[in-house]
Amino acid sequence: MIQSFGQPKLFLMFTLLSLFAWNSLANQVGKDKSNRKLSSTKIKVCYEESDFIPFQYIDSVTQDRKGVLLDILNAAAIQQNLSIHYYRRPWKRCISEVANGLADGLFAAIWLSEREEWGKYPKLASNPKKVDPHYRLWTAEYKIFTHIDSQLSWDGKRFNNLKFGLSAPLGYVAEKKLRSLNALGEFNHDPTQGLVLASKARIDGYVVEENIGLALLNSLDIQQDIKLLNTNFIEADWYFVFSHQYFKAHPSKAKQFWNGIRSAREKNGQGFVNKYARSVPDD
Repeated sequence: MIQSFGQPKLFLMFTLLSLFAWNSLANQVGKDKSNRKLSSTKIKVCYEESDFIPFQYIDSVTQDRKGVLLDILNAAAIQQNLSIHYYRRPWKRCISEVANGLADGLFAAIWLSEREEWGKYPKLASNPKKVDPHYRLWTAEYKIFTHIDSQLSWDGKRFNNLKFGLSAPLGYVAEKKLRSLNALGEFNHDPTQGLVLASKARIDGYVVEENIGLALLNSLDIQQDIKLLNTNFIEADWYFVFSHQYFKAHPSKAKQFWNGIRSAREKNGQGFVNKYARSVPDD
């Protein structure tokens, strides 16, 4: 009787001790990740997993990372003797990893006040509360792509002739703005899906950066079914954003990298655009 009573009791104690040890190990692993050693010579950079030609994409033949933004960042890294480890994730995942210090930075992000909570933008020396546009990666013009026969109009403040709503990439500023205008459709779509649906008049339109949208229209061969509204939906600067953890550890290196971005964009930015415009795939 004593033996049969003791075995379950010992088993229970062993189980509890095992769970305690496992939880302690798991917590330590998480702690190690969030407090990993931050190098001054190598940074871990997250960016959107979808291809956005001509700004960033994976070459389908060579599997090389290509694009205007990558060329600017790589030129800045060479100038600053910095090595970049790139990896791709969904946009919201990149934000989460920068917020938690699992990535040192991300691109390309429009400035919003609430994004200050998770990332560090380049700021004006004269006013640390304002972002400095000199250190932008790129200035983006977000256009409204709609069906060729659509009656949709946009005057810069409001839409007219809405039927189904519009769409934009999930988690992007364009999506947030559409929601604030009560113009967001029921479902979110990636750029390829959204432009195809707009070409079939299944949604009122799709909002995406102009060069990205035009490249997709070309590759999808639906140019004849789509028109662009004249007034930009958004015109905004894109930035490389550091994690607060990295900036706190290496503020001088971060500022030098932003300087390198400015230099590379001003010297070679348009040349990079021209290079990729000539190599946009035409299926």
